Amino acid sequence: MLSAGAVASELKTLRAGDNTPRTFPIITSGGFLAATVFYLEGPASPAFSGNQVNRTSHYAGGRLKAVVGGLRDRYSVEMSFFNGLPADARPVTGYLFCRSTDRLGIGGTERATGKLFFQAGNTVLEGKVPVGLKTWNHLLLAREGGKCRSI
Repeated sequence: MLSAGAVASELKTLRAGDNTPRTFPIITSGGFLAATVFYLEGPASPAFSGNQVNRTSHYAGGRLKAVVGGLRDRYSVEMSFFNGLPADARPVTGYLFCRSTDRLGIGGTERATGKLFFQAGNTVLEGKVPVGLKTWNHLLLAREGGKCRSI
């Protein structure tokens, strides 16, 4: 099990350009979950990395878990994301965020092909704009009780 400090150290190494794959054990309190993580060049932004290449973690079959207390039925999630998988590769191209029965993903062959979708229990909302392949995207999801919107 890696501590939060060890995970931060690994991310720093990834951002420094070391693209050596790493396999992390399952962490129950937050961190990488059974993932192989590579680095990926992030969106160009002096705000993130000055004049250096901005780097981000790239998950190959894994995910990042965060334990955040105090959330109820009102929360927001903001992220930049990169999709490198074609929309026809599998039923769901990938999940960007999951919390209880709330799921935000990129549709595949099952629904919302190549577009964002939000699932809350049995209710599914589908986006209208395709997510570009191998492009950086920015997303803000706001959940307010029974309402959900994305910007």
